[in-house]
This record gives sequence, structure tokens and C-alpha cells, in this order.
Amino acid sequence: MYEYHEATLKATFPQEVRNAIRGMFDEAYTITNELIQREKWLTENPVARDIRPDILRAASARTAQLWCSKGILPFHCSFPTNSIKNCHHVELNGEGVILLLARVDASNAIPPSSTFRDNIFDISIPLFPEYAIAKNPNIRQGFLATYGDRGKDEFQFGRVGIPGAKSWLAALPLERGPYGYISTKDHDEMLVELLDNARRVGEKSAGESED
Repeated sequence: MYEYHEATLKATFPQEVRNAIRGMFDEAYTITNELIQREKWLTENPVARDIRPDILRAASARTAQLWCSKGILPFHCSFPTNSIKNCHHVELNGEGVILLLARVDASNAIPPSSTFRDNIFDISIPLFPEYAIAKNPNIRQGFLATYGDRGKDEFQFGRVGIPGAKSWLAALPLERGPYGYISTKDHDEMLVELLDNARRVGEKSAGESED
């Protein structure tokens, strides 16, 4: 079974695609760092600093969207809501494929199942998946790309793989390597967009604290 999952993983995410996913996360960390350096209010107190993971999540979503629109990643990016409609998540869709993103605390970790399976797609992994897919070609295989930093300001570890209930069924590390790059203009436009959003959040927070 592991060999089947590993072969599926490598066929769906060849090395250049895995490199691009890693580059996407590296870009998200770079933009997050630049934004925080420009917005001093994000470093003025511990409460402000607590939102860094949220900024990184927003940067990852925006970077994923751009990577897909530029063809650096062979997917379509969307932002559906969870089952109770109170939170959006990044979903990258390809032919028969769903790829989700998640920040984790350890290199081999996966998030709780409800965050990427129960509320997003209900796919039970059959005993013989190759026969199940042949019988029903509309089945979409779920994959997960993780990233983590151990509290540092850059990507420290991450994997792309097929998540099981408590551990990976198969996974490959996200390592640096060559991939298609975006332009400086694209980078700057993303940064400006996220800066504007951060400033609106800051202004709203300041207004609420004065009431």
C-alpha cells in the first residue's frame, strides 16, 4: 500500500512541482517579514506579534493564488469556506487532485483530521485505491502540503503527501530547487496588497480599543 501511495505522490507532484511549492512558501515568509518590518505596530507589543501566523497564512494564500495564475503550479486556486461558513481555506485543485496547505509544529506532523478532511472533502481511502479510482474516475485524491518554522522567520520544514487519520500514508520533503519565478513587480504588488490589508486591521483594532 505504501508503494502505491508513494508512486501516486511522485507522479502527481514531480520534483519541479515540489520545488515550486517550497518556493511558494519561501515567498510567503519573505513577504511576511517585509510587511512586519514596515508596519511597526506589529512589533510594539506581544498581542500584535501574536498575529504573525495569521499574516503568514494570508501571505501563503495570496502567493498560492499567484503561483497558480502564473502557471508556476499546475493547479487552480480557490478559497472555499468550512462547513459552518466561518473560515476560508486555500484549496488547490487539479485533475482528480485536491491540495491543501497547513502550518504544523513538527517536520513529520499533520494537522488534526477535521481541519483538512472532515470539513473539506470526505474521501475514505479504500483498501485497493487503484481499483476504486478506476471504477469511479470522479474520485479526487486528497493531498496536503505542510510548512513550519519553529518560531523562526523562515521556512524550516515541510512536506507534501497523502495524509492518513494520524500520520502520513506517504510524504516527500519540500526542498529548495529550480522552479518558475515571479517578477519583482509581482512581488511588490503582493506586498502592497497585504500591507493595505494589515493597515486596515490595525486601524480597526485601534478604533475598537478606544471605545
